[in-house]
Amino acid sequence: MILFYVAIMILVVWGMRFSKEKPFDNKDGCLSRNSTDAVKGFFILVVFARHIFPYIAGIKEDLGYLDQMYCSIDQLVRQLLVVMFLFYSGYGVTESIASKGKTYINAIPKKRILTTLLNFSVAVCVFIGLASALGKDLTVEQCLLSLIGWESVGNSNWYIFCILICYAATYIAFKASTNSRGALILLSLLSCTYLLVIQHFRGGILGRYRFCVYCRCRIFAL
Repeated sequence: MILFYVAIMILVVWGMRFSKEKPFDNKDGCLSRNSTDAVKGFFILVVFARHIFPYIAGIKEDLGYLDQMYCSIDQLVRQLLVVMFLFYSGYGVTESIASKGKTYINAIPKKRILTTLLNFSVAVCVFIGLASALGKDLTVEQCLLSLIGWESVGNSNWYIFCILICYAATYIAFKASTNSRGALILLSLLSCTYLLVIQHFRGGILGRYRFCVYCRCRIFAL
């Protein structure tokens, strides 16, 4: 699997170019769509490797040296591989609110929360069908809660649940506040509340939820 990382780095170096534009120019800088898409593409490949490795390891009797190297790197990266997705998403939401104002805020429930939830639910239904076909025992409660990302039926769920909460918190904060400073304060309070709830119900995995909310909220301070 370490060869997969090597291939990714070769692609990165092969497509690397020097930019003559200002770093934070909205059109051609480091936060432009072209630049961010390139970075997201890199991390999508890393996420892909993360998700397929358990299946590969499950069918191998013994991990070789190269696979062990991959495991060592993966242990260092952990859930940090999604930081840029949260950062870019938070930046995009911030810019949209700044340029479109209430029009964008009012559209969050439908265009952000509902769209994300529906796309995720379709994927979850596939996992439910597969689990049923394989004879796995799933409760009705588990299936229903898995549709919002609180439970899992074999799929990765925590990231989507975090995204949904972030969108919802953003909507509530900006709808309830008359200015950006007030919205940021309320958003921070909602985030802290979210962390306490996750700590109570999920305990040891607080870390992976904590950095997601932090990255998402921190961008509003820019």
